[in-house]
Amino acid sequence: MYYTGVDLHSDNCVLKTINKDGQDKRASKLANQPEDIINYFRSIEPDLSHHSVVVETTHNYYWFTDLLKENGIKVTLAHAYKLRAITASKVKTDKHDADTLAKLLLMNFIPEAYMVSQELRDLRDFTRTRLNLTHKRVACINSIHSLLFKYNCHPKSKTELGKQILEENFTKSIPVNHVVRYHIDVFIDQVHLLNQQIEEVEHFIKNEIKTRTSETFYQLIKMPGIGQIIAMTILLEIDDINRFPETKNLFSYAGLVPAAKNSNKSEKQYSSKQRNKFLKNALKEAAVHAIHFFLR
Repeated sequence: MYYTGVDLHSDNCVLKTINKDGQDKRASKLANQPEDIINYFRSIEPDLSHHSVVVETTHNYYWFTDLLKENGIKVTLAHAYKLRAITASKVKTDKHDADTLAKLLLMNFIPEAYMVSQELRDLRDFTRTRLNLTHKRVACINSIHSLLFKYNCHPKSKTELGKQILEENFTKSIPVNHVVRYHIDVFIDQVHLLNQQIEEVEHFIKNEIKTRTSETFYQLIKMPGIGQIIAMTILLEIDDINRFPETKNLFSYAGLVPAAKNSNKSEKQYSSKQRNKFLKNALKEAAVHAIHFFLR
């Protein structure tokens, strides 16, 4: 068996291969050309099933892991954040990183990240885009709210403001000069555009849902606050529930468990950044909808 560590970049990758005894076999820096990458492994061992490769969760790992899997190469996805805790070093070069990855893979010390299935990841990324669009819309409304406060216009709550700015001639009733009025109009135009994009994205996702529903999906949408889009987001972010040994592991993954720093007599709790922010936001959105449902 041959073990290869890969330091993957946007336009090239650095590979380091060792054998089962830890001896160096080959190292190379290649352009991100599929044929060159596969030929690298074939030059070491033509039977590609004898190769095991590890690559970090970089922004562009999809195509690389797909390429290796299609050619029968075993792939391990390394958790970038946890890996840094293991490999902290003053020396950090592409070659050094690839060599370290290869040796950790040989020793079975790689902290693995979950690799979402190819069938689900495209739709998962699209539901994440919807969440990002809704956050941008909220940011625009918050900016309008802040501008109105600057000029003592005493705006109502942000929720009510979000409805008011969609009314025709909203800015004409505001006692501000033409520069501020135009400033507000710029944000309002963005809100209109984002509303249109969110509506179109949700329509597309709902059409996809028709072919991807499951019993779990129907159980989720029965819960107050969870509609089709949020249910699909939750399912896609969790993917395989069996990867969580206990309920607390799922809670931690969703960022619902505070992190703690306890030392001597000092006890501190804080919100950890090590969570799935998209799953957490979907659950927060569901909670807000549920509260509105019960307050009717």
